[in-house]
Amino acid sequence: MKNRFFMLSNAVKGHLLVCSGFISLFVVLSVSGELWASTTPKIAGGGGHAIVQKTDGTVWAWGKNSYGQLGNGTTTSSSAPVQVSGLSDVTAIAGGGGHTIALKSDGTVWTWGYNGDGELGYGTYDYDTHSKPAQVSGLSGVTAIAGGNENTIALKSDGTVWVWGDGHEGQLGEGTYYYGKPVQVSGVSDIIAIAGGMGHIIALKSDGTVWTWGWNYKGQLGDGTTTNRSIPAQVSGLSGVTAIAGGGIHTIALKSDGTVWVWGYNYYGQLGNGTTTDSFAPVQVSDLSGVTAIAGGEYHTIALKSDGTVWRWGHGVVSRYSNSSTPVQVSDLSDVTAIAAGDEQAVALKSDGTVWALGMRPVQVVNLNLSVSFPIPTWSTQVVEALRQFSNFGLSSRTMAIDASNHPHIAYGGNNLYYAYYNGSSWQYETVDASSDTSSDSDMGSYVAIALDGSGKVHIGYYDGSNKDLKYATNASGSWVTSTVDSSGDVGKYISIALDSSGKAHIGYYYDDYPNYNLKYATNASGLWVISTVDDGYVGMYTSIALDSTDKAHISYRDWDNEDLKYATNASGAWVTTTVDSSGDVGEYTSIALDSSGKAHISYYGYGTGIKYATNAFGTWMTSTIDSGGNFSSITLDNSGKIHISYSSYGGLKYTTNASGSWVTNIVDNEGAFPSITLDSSGNFHISYFYYAGGTTGGTIRNLKYATNTSGVWTASTVDSSGKIGEYTSIALDSTGKAHISYYDDANYDLKYTTNTSGSWVTNIVDTNIVDNEDTEGGDTSIVLDSSGRAHISYFDVTNEAIKYATNASGSWVTTTVDSTLGKYGGYASIALDTSGKAHISYRDWGNKDLKYATNASGSWVTSTVDSDGEVGAYTSIVLDSSDKAHISYYDSTNKDLKYATNASGSWVTNTVDSSGSVSVYTSIALDNTGKAYISYCDDIVTSSYNDLKYATNASGAWVNSFVNSGGVEYTSIAVDSSDNVYISYSSSGGVKYTTNAFGSWWMVSAVDSSESAGAYTSIAIDNSGKAHISYYDSTNKCLRYATNAEVTTGTPTPTPSSVCETEKITVSPSGTLKLKRSKSIDVTITVTGANNCSVEGEAVTATINKSGQRCIAISPTSQETDENGQVTFTITALKKTGNARVTFQAGSVKKVLAIKVRK
Repeated sequence: MKNRFFMLSNAVKGHLLVCSGFISLFVVLSVSGELWASTTPKIAGGGGHAIVQKTDGTVWAWGKNSYGQLGNGTTTSSSAPVQVSGLSDVTAIAGGGGHTIALKSDGTVWTWGYNGDGELGYGTYDYDTHSKPAQVSGLSGVTAIAGGNENTIALKSDGTVWVWGDGHEGQLGEGTYYYGKPVQVSGVSDIIAIAGGMGHIIALKSDGTVWTWGWNYKGQLGDGTTTNRSIPAQVSGLSGVTAIAGGGIHTIALKSDGTVWVWGYNYYGQLGNGTTTDSFAPVQVSDLSGVTAIAGGEYHTIALKSDGTVWRWGHGVVSRYSNSSTPVQVSDLSDVTAIAAGDEQAVALKSDGTVWALGMRPVQVVNLNLSVSFPIPTWSTQVVEALRQFSNFGLSSRTMAIDASNHPHIAYGGNNLYYAYYNGSSWQYETVDASSDTSSDSDMGSYVAIALDGSGKVHIGYYDGSNKDLKYATNASGSWVTSTVDSSGDVGKYISIALDSSGKAHIGYYYDDYPNYNLKYATNASGLWVISTVDDGYVGMYTSIALDSTDKAHISYRDWDNEDLKYATNASGAWVTTTVDSSGDVGEYTSIALDSSGKAHISYYGYGTGIKYATNAFGTWMTSTIDSGGNFSSITLDNSGKIHISYSSYGGLKYTTNASGSWVTNIVDNEGAFPSITLDSSGNFHISYFYYAGGTTGGTIRNLKYATNTSGVWTASTVDSSGKIGEYTSIALDSTGKAHISYYDDANYDLKYTTNTSGSWVTNIVDTNIVDNEDTEGGDTSIVLDSSGRAHISYFDVTNEAIKYATNASGSWVTTTVDSTLGKYGGYASIALDTSGKAHISYRDWGNKDLKYATNASGSWVTSTVDSDGEVGAYTSIVLDSSDKAHISYYDSTNKDLKYATNASGSWVTNTVDSSGSVSVYTSIALDNTGKAYISYCDDIVTSSYNDLKYATNASGAWVNSFVNSGGVEYTSIAVDSSDNVYISYSSSGGVKYTTNAFGSWWMVSAVDSSESAGAYTSIAIDNSGKAHISYYDSTNKCLRYATNAEVTTGTPTPTPSSVCETEKITVSPSGTLKLKRSKSIDVTITVTGANNCSVEGEAVTATINKSGQRCIAISPTSQETDENGQVTFTITALKKTGNARVTFQAGSVKKVLAIKVRK
């Protein structure tokens, strides 16, 4: 069978309705004519996925998605909530083994996911992908829904029960094996609640009796037998029931006196009566009263009491491998209003709207609050014009503008340039520029952007495809005047326009003519058109431009060669370009808006990631994913700086905003692409967009539509590259913000230390012969500074199998052995200093598999065992509070849990923080001003590799765990600033990354160093200005690197004793565009130089051919290191196909592009 299901229960208005199969209770509220969609929030789920319904009537889901059960148009699993496409006005939710169900306020039922047994109710069964909601036909008047493993159940307002899906065990109530349409169950009436189990169905009548039918393998029907039954029968000896729920092979009932009764399978103690004996009749759960809600998982049961506490019994409720046959209270959880249980998991909803996953410790589901309400716009849509020819409409994100009367103006084109506007009573249309080419593909105005000046006059930038020119049109003089701005080649595609405070035009656009593939900019601010090249190298598609309060330009655009999102501005007086996002194939369909401080906010598309958002509002570029199913987008900001984005997706035209504090999304139109959004003076939104579909007669439908609701930059440098340098780094900052780093030299087997206190990097050898030639686990160094800025380092001496301590407090380095009884794989040392400057070290004893602690606070080293319960102590991290008490995070490898130990009470106390999977590798701990702990760590529960970045804190008094980010996460390091904001550095498949919650509830992510080889052994420190300093290892170049988003004042890194020449420039010889005949070859010499034209030796240079060029040329080798003269040679060979190609040579972060033409 597929994965099983969750069950949910909740209480409303004094009595309880429980729906199983992870079905929520139903509450139907009228929302007709209301601006606010308002329902009671609910939680639910399926075999491997969870579902929630927010107060705004939208549905969100996360977890497994192999059958499309998340409903977002994909089959990609997600560890964070994603919105179900095209679904609103929902009043109840439910889940089955691999499918999901929703009930809308009009009484209709909608399903999606697995349909191998006909459980979706589409009239048949199949194995196709159904990843979006569809209505169950022939069913109305439904008031409640439920899901079994391979069934769906509905309760109608007349008290009848309808079922569809698998019927092998009699679940359909009439003997059919499969039925893909709803069929009424005979023999039951006056039903008020329904539930489903793995293969059986439960119904509650208004008289308080319970009726069951279907699979009866372990007596779960409660009739005293184990015989399956297709006709409903009453459960004997049970009355006064107010709620029901189904487990996998057991059944649960709640009576009006608050007692719970269970029957069926009991191997894991899920009946809760103190035994593990199956029962074919109801038995009372021991020592449990005051219950208001119940739910059942596959082999466990949970209950909610009137005091808001949650109780569990059955499989895995004590620990992952330990069961309980009597109720056990879930610790650190209160104020719960609803519960749900699943295959092996459980979920709780608290009164504040937060959702919590119940492992061994409750973990809050990140970025999800079901009680957050936001006024949902009531969108009205209309067709503006249906012309025969649209071309590339919307490839500018600014095809519409709003005048002072809040009326829309839209520019569009294809065979001619057109203009439409609303005059207050009707749409008016004008032809602005008619092409002299009368063919259907004349391409006039196919790329177009519009802006209005302060007098309401129109300014349009557009592409003349017949002549391949950039043109400009305005009616500022009273009639349309058109002019050619740039005719220097094939120019004017991907256009965007903005007007300055004087009404002058500023245009960003793309030069698409070999060998020039550039981002260009034109302005008539001086009275004449002035044109400049902003960026070159196959860049400039999908431009969007905005002007700040000083009329300086800010442009977002795509770097096609590198598949990146880029940003350019002339705010400093000259053009400065920056790569914003290089985490995959990103940067299409960009749209930019500026806030009142001139900071940029960009929406854009990433292939495989959907709609993304980036901003530099917080000092450095940070990115996040908004909707994995979106593509074409347009962005605007309101007067409060809140973000509003329109975009198209698989579910039609959508609108999202973070005005409520988290992203809230709703459907504008079930059709539409290429939107442009703007905000009028009254705060209403206006969207123009394009609709294309196959027509029934006369070709295709191409409609223009309209809807309304009337610098901080990471700087990375190489610190030491004199061998295999930089593993196991640790960083600390002194009072002046200068960095001190400890690390391993694996080439010479040394412990090294470097600092930039003098203005350049100075390096010393601290200890020698401490590393062997094997990959050794646990070899971490850890550094801390005393009040005088002197360094104290703990580290593992692999050669001597000892924890050691080094300090330069006396002026020279002194090393001491702390503990030499560890074994070869001991280590994981972490150090902290107390207020007297004495050292405290946490580490692992490999021989005994224990967590140990050492301190020299008494004047000599004293060691003690902190935790010896199983195999513990790896990945330790230590910090001291203001009372010099220790707090340690570490890994329990026996149970694969995150643990925490402290001696704050005078003796060591240990706690399990997170046991929700294989968690807590790469832990790092920090304390806030009140001594509360914050821990970053990795969770590989999703895949076999360390996948998710997680975060735990006891700041509220109890441990709270959250998901932060995913993507091959390793080597976390955490810091907390004086305002208790959290900063985490980590490595991932995309290099070194940095994230913080300092700017609100979002965990924004910034790419520090995107080199795939960079990022091992990260360590982070925060200076007094809240700027981050990160040390890390570059495995390809085998060097220690350092990055900061603070203003860099240090000179060129110069380790002692030799100077390091940093890459600053790449020179290609021969230069210029290369012309090759087919099958011919040429050698190209690359020279890499640094400051003062020094030669960079040993620098890795890569050569990458653009995608279309790979058909024309080949290059060998694709990567090699420079010689003592800083040079490498590549051989380029022309293939048999003619065409144009581009080769990007890269050394470090410096790139150089070479153009090649292959001819006959």
